[in-house]
Amino acid sequence: MQAATTLQDGQKCVVLLPDSIRNYMTKFLDDQWMIDRGFKEEEGRLQHWWWNYKVSFLNLQTPVTVLPDISCEDAIDLMRREGFDQLPVVNENGKIFGVVTLGSLMSRLLSKKLQPTSPIQKGLYSQFRKISLDDTLGKLSRILERDHFSLVVHSQKLYVSQSEVQEREVIIGIVTQIDLLNLIAKVENPDESDLKSFISDQQSSSMSGRDTPTTEADE
Repeated sequence: MQAATTLQDGQKCVVLLPDSIRNYMTKFLDDQWMIDRGFKEEEGRLQHWWWNYKVSFLNLQTPVTVLPDISCEDAIDLMRREGFDQLPVVNENGKIFGVVTLGSLMSRLLSKKLQPTSPIQKGLYSQFRKISLDDTLGKLSRILERDHFSLVVHSQKLYVSQSEVQEREVIIGIVTQIDLLNLIAKVENPDESDLKSFISDQQSSSMSGRDTPTTEADE
């Protein structure tokens, strides 16, 4: 009110009324919520030898993606043949729609919310965690404490014309709890020579096994 008395004709006074922190107790006041979303660095935690290595250090398999209109029974058959528990769902241009999991399909089929011939777009998860190859394994481990998997994505620029450039995310892998556990179990308390040898083997395997992601439509 004091500031408003000094305003000239035509000027406006904006008043900001602060909200209480009560509605944000599980977000901004939660250190883990801030760390998971990259707003805060984790401090004071016992870090393992693999903690600061990047996700690219993992030897990830080339993902198999599916289109949203394939049937649930075809998706289940594909997961059975390939040994996967989840499949990323994308359109013809590679845009990520979500993820379909074996557990969710079984639950929905048993409850008759879906039929075997229903398209999987009716039973996919549209909310999931994503991570890049440049993120650390420490960050990944924190994600996998709450989620069963994370999509490894890479940003790609598509030049439509000289004046239009589109940026999209491309799935280059799916990382699960077992992927990280396999890495930890292979090298326990390594010395410098063991670690160098292991890193060299991982990098060679990663370079030789990295292919272009495929879709069910390509098979």
